[in-house]
Amino acid sequence: MTKAEKPRVLVAGVISSPVYHRAKTCVEHLANDGHVVAELKSFCQLDWEEWRTLKAKELGGDAWTKKQPCLAILNGTTLLGDASEFLKWAGNEYHYSDFRVPVLYEAIAEDAFNEYLRSTKHRYAFLDFESDGLPIGRVTVEMYAALCPTTVENFVGLCNGVAGDSPANPRRCYEGSQIHRICKDGWIQGGDIDGGSGTGGASVFNHGEPFADESFAVKHDRRGVIGMSNKGPHTNTSQFYITLQPTPFMDCKYVAFGRLLDGAEVLSQIEEVELSNDRPSRPIRISKCGELKP
Repeated sequence: MTKAEKPRVLVAGVISSPVYHRAKTCVEHLANDGHVVAELKSFCQLDWEEWRTLKAKELGGDAWTKKQPCLAILNGTTLLGDASEFLKWAGNEYHYSDFRVPVLYEAIAEDAFNEYLRSTKHRYAFLDFESDGLPIGRVTVEMYAALCPTTVENFVGLCNGVAGDSPANPRRCYEGSQIHRICKDGWIQGGDIDGGSGTGGASVFNHGEPFADESFAVKHDRRGVIGMSNKGPHTNTSQFYITLQPTPFMDCKYVAFGRLLDGAEVLSQIEEVELSNDRPSRPIRISKCGELKP
């Protein structure tokens, strides 16, 4: 059988997921043994959600029901299933078995994700959210420092915390601040480190003074774009937003400087909170934050 006649198996999934790496190892083994032609697609979580939705529409059937962050597709058109179903198929067709312990794939997934982060040359931060003292989860923020170095420096500084220089200018940090506004099908908004009402904010520069709009190169073309809220041109401080869907009307009005890589379920939980005039009915706070250095 020639290479062209071999079945093509695409394994796609979330790069930080151990189940994806288990399926990836399987298809690579089958390819090395000459059984299949392996194709691989690795995604960060929010990219995966977009790709999976499009692929489910294309394939139809029970593609919508697959919950694992991994899909295997035969010859471009036939869904083999999620990671567990793919390994079962590989066992039936080619007598493949995997006796590796789960902790190995956890380590492989962590290394692969960190290697991706290092490869981009971007900067990263994390935000942990809680509601009523109970954890919601963590999001990882990718920031385009080459496009918006000042904006990114401000956000990273507020994630790490900046010491105050006087009683009138206390420590500035996102930790403890609230998500004070949720616009359904639009965006969530937070970062008012002064009081949480949505009327304040302070930058890390010049005793908290606003700083100028830096670049409008990053477009609001997807879910998970993060940018600086403002009160007009050149009034950026600490308030930020995260989009819940494409919001092109924000282009050239607000400085977007990055995107969420993961935390899709966290964003979904936050946007589903009951609201009163766009304000969450229960407090949603950033419990912990900081720069992430892979």
